[in-house]
Amino acid sequence: MVQLQPDLLKTKSYCLKQSFSTNGLFIYKIECMYIDISDENKRKSVKDLLLSFDKKSDIYAYYGVCDNSQNVKYVNYILEELGIDSDYYHRKMHPRRFCAKCGKILTKNQKKFCCQQCCASYNNSRRQKYTLETKKKISDGLKKYYESIENCIIPSGLAIHGRTNRRRYKNRVCKFCGSIKIDGKCEHNQICKYGKFNAEKNYKYFGFDLNSIGTPRAIEEYYKVKELFLKEYNENLLSVSEIKEKYGYPGSVERLVYILKSFGIKLRNLSSSVRNAYFRGKLNMPDGFTFNSGWHTKNDGSKVFYRSSYELEYCKYLDGHNIEYNVEDLRIKYYDTEKQIERVAIPDFHLLNENTIVEVKSPFTFIKQNMIDKVLAYKQLGYNFKLLYNGIAYSEDEMLNIKELEYTIDDLKK
Repeated sequence: MVQLQPDLLKTKSYCLKQSFSTNGLFIYKIECMYIDISDENKRKSVKDLLLSFDKKSDIYAYYGVCDNSQNVKYVNYILEELGIDSDYYHRKMHPRRFCAKCGKILTKNQKKFCCQQCCASYNNSRRQKYTLETKKKISDGLKKYYESIENCIIPSGLAIHGRTNRRRYKNRVCKFCGSIKIDGKCEHNQICKYGKFNAEKNYKYFGFDLNSIGTPRAIEEYYKVKELFLKEYNENLLSVSEIKEKYGYPGSVERLVYILKSFGIKLRNLSSSVRNAYFRGKLNMPDGFTFNSGWHTKNDGSKVFYRSSYELEYCKYLDGHNIEYNVEDLRIKYYDTEKQIERVAIPDFHLLNENTIVEVKSPFTFIKQNMIDKVLAYKQLGYNFKLLYNGIAYSEDEMLNIKELEYTIDDLKK
């Protein structure tokens, strides 16, 4: 190790490597490469040595020098003097491969053959020849096969010999409904495409008979499951999660949603789902304003929830007169003419013996047009109606004469 000398920078035959000494000064290691090939014996020994290396970098490592431009030129010069090809090490690291059939040099992505023609020719030349007995079986099988095609009949259990024709025979019968395919498709292609998979993984939990797979009855079972979903979702108004729980379906809710969509069933949006939950009593109407509320114990010992002081007073009145009633037990759909949407009404009181619906309102919560829309739905279902407004009872006709306040609870919600 020596310190840097200015005159060494002009010396082209040296390789300089910068490093640090213990005292922080820059020091350089001078590497000089020299290979003696002055006589024939030395040339031979050097050539054997260079040919033993797997890659050119091994030469620099062996002589303890770096592969700078000067040493690269020097090594190339030595290789040329010794008659060693400059691509020798590249071919040694990446040996050439040749086609097993024609001997053509293979590219990087080719493994054994240069083309499909050479591959087929090579395999055919080494393939075991069919015996006369096997050839006769193939001939008889093909005759039966083409006769069945002409007559549009494919007998069950027909053995077709030969790989191509066997595959063709299998593609002509639908695995789900058992019908004959035309141009690779059966008449129920949209159902049968994933029908067998869905039947074994999903439909079986909803009454699908797996023994029908491969017969025309599979289509009937498919539509039976579809009718079941339509009835539960559209008529019984069950949610997807409730259908999953009712039939013990082990898959996810998202998977069941996908199955319903595959049957062409239009799913409810968020607003419709919430209204349906209100209608079926799964949710209670939210109350974003603070009123006098709590639990009241009826004469029979059951408890009901009141939402205002007016409702509490009415509960005490009904108990005092031994009138049977329920609170918020009904869910009735009605059409809101102002918002032009279908909504769910939850009447405040239901007088059981009188079949009467009683709405308890204060001037602050009374909205005339909304109440008119609700009363129309109540009347269509055969209920009688009475309004308890500010502690005073009003009939339907008398309700129309009530003057609505300029600002109601709906104005605060906006």
